[in-house]
Amino acid sequence: MEERPRQPNPPREPDDTDALFAIDALRLGPLAEETGEFHPPLDVPTITDCYARGIECIRRREWDSAVGYIRQGLDLDPIRRHSQTVIALANMGFCHDKLEEYDESVAAYTQAIELDPQSEQAFAGLACVYMDLDRPAEALEAGERAAVLRPDNPLTHYNIGNARMALDDFIGAIESYRQAITCQANLFHAWLNMGRARIAPSKELTAPSRVRSGRGPTTRRHT
Repeated sequence: MEERPRQPNPPREPDDTDALFAIDALRLGPLAEETGEFHPPLDVPTITDCYARGIECIRRREWDSAVGYIRQGLDLDPIRRHSQTVIALANMGFCHDKLEEYDESVAAYTQAIELDPQSEQAFAGLACVYMDLDRPAEALEAGERAAVLRPDNPLTHYNIGNARMALDDFIGAIESYRQAITCQANLFHAWLNMGRARIAPSKELTAPSRVRSGRGPTTRRHT
């Protein structure tokens, strides 16, 4: 039996179903009549614009405004495919921590980690939030994950030391503070808390001196 060549399907007019459902739901702009591709109007900021504006607000310590811009960018990226989304989520977690909105901070950092389990920034920030919540065991776990991903970050080792102090692991705390000082010799609070850890067995300690959050805004991944 002679095989007939397969006829191509007849072309159809593009419509809204050609757009990804999440993008179409945002209704940011029309579909091009020729190709069916999505083209946002020129007055709508891009995802990158929103994230960049958020970082500028962080640098000015305008935490609420930063969260607003980052959230706007996330709304434009409902399926979380943008290359900077993980960093944006970590920066949002940082802002929520500054605003003492700890549940929102944990949620943002956790989502960043779910998208990228290698996000050192998210683990380091999560460790700080857990210390704010008086959850040192979870802070220690997150901090140790951050230290594996970036062992040369002095503030990560410092925060691990604080978590160990809170858990009465004074020997472990001293070692963590030593690592922090090795990475940054002038880290005063690490010297101070290491001295407190040394006298801990014989003298009741006050709360360890802390640097408020070990991570700041970041515009790229750490390697």
